[in-house]
Amino acid sequence: MVEYALKKDKFTGVILGALRLSIIRLLIPFIIYFAITSRETLALASFLKVLFALMFLYYLMKLIVNLRKVRRDWLTFRIMLSEQTLIKKQNKVPDVTLYLSDITRIVRVAGGLSVESGTVGSHVFIPSHLENYEELIERLRACCVVEESPISSVAVPSDYALKQHLTTHTIWKKLFAGIGIAFGLFMLFILAIVALIYFLSH
Repeated sequence: MVEYALKKDKFTGVILGALRLSIIRLLIPFIIYFAITSRETLALASFLKVLFALMFLYYLMKLIVNLRKVRRDWLTFRIMLSEQTLIKKQNKVPDVTLYLSDITRIVRVAGGLSVESGTVGSHVFIPSHLENYEELIERLRACCVVEESPISSVAVPSDYALKQHLTTHTIWKKLFAGIGIAFGLFMLFILAIVALIYFLSH
């Protein structure tokens, strides 16, 4: 059995892509705070400092958790190819096994390979950042024709391969997600009240 892992030198690019949006989220509390308090000091200034500090800490913790997940998923992603099977392995994600004799279609798209099986729900996307990617393609040609997608200009995001086949969240993940949503709605409610007070006072 041959094992293929993701290239470690491509991990930096994936992290930078995840950081762009997260940095913008981290800056939002400061932008809103200075926009509201730039002209004059409000009676709610002290409250706003605490509020936006909590927002910053929330987004910072979320960023750290997400980066740890991406790192874990990237380093544990594996494609195992034998004479009979193709197996996708990844930490905290159930193994996906495709029998080569059941593979009905392989399509090469911008960003990787889409491997489909005759079994319902059996599908694996293999990212092009895989080590010895071209070698894997040649091995797969032995069981099925590798088609070229006509839409080659639209690349599949690198993190899609890490997010496929995710299972339903556990009760703890659902709880933390619910807390995050509730906190976000609370922050929006407070910001709406602050904005209303600000505009009514001018």
